[in-house]
Amino acid sequence: MSWNQWPEYSRRQSAQKLTQEQAASILKALTNAIQNSMVLMELHHAMRFARGRFYLERTTSYL
Repeated sequence: MSWNQWPEYSRRQSAQKLTQEQAASILKALTNAIQNSMVLMELHHAMRFARGRFYLERTTSYL
C-alpha cells in the first residue's frame, strides 16, 4: 500500500441510551466490585450514575 492509498472508512456506531434497568444492573455490579476490592474500600470510593455516565468518587464520610 502506498502512502496515498487509505483504507475504506467505516462509520462508528452511534451511542445507545441505557434503560433504567440496564443502568441499575451495571451500577449494582460496579458497586459490588468496589465493595469486594480492599484497595477501593480503603480509599473510600463509591460509584454514582448521573447524566448518563458512571462516576467513581470519594464518599463524603471520608472527607
